[in-house]
Amino acid sequence: MFQHASSNTTRGFTLVEIMIVVAIIGILVSIAVPGFMKARTRSQASVCIESQQSVTNIVTQWALDERKGSGALAGEGDLFGSGRYMDRHPTCPVGNLQIVIPAVNDYAVCPSGVADHIVP
Repeated sequence: MFQHASSNTTRGFTLVEIMIVVAIIGILVSIAVPGFMKARTRSQASVCIESQQSVTNIVTQWALDERKGSGALAGEGDLFGSGRYMDRHPTCPVGNLQIVIPAVNDYAVCPSGVADHIVP
């Protein structure tokens, strides 16, 4: 009858093929990571600027409601908490620091000191 020739060859990937795949993955990661970091930085700046604008707006609203003039200072208890203008004090995503409450007719600022976190 038929006899099958025994084969000592095994099928699998060679070391060269595996190294090529790893190199391609490394190149793709090195291209993608800087883009992700830039997107993260931009989104952090956007969140911080929006938080600053929100705090500035609620201080203005507080001044109108309480009939306060230019330069008046609102306390944290006047603005934040249950039943107030905002539930909680917004923070900057860099360092998790609270946005500085401005005087009436002034602008809120980011305490982190990051250059991109300035309201235009």
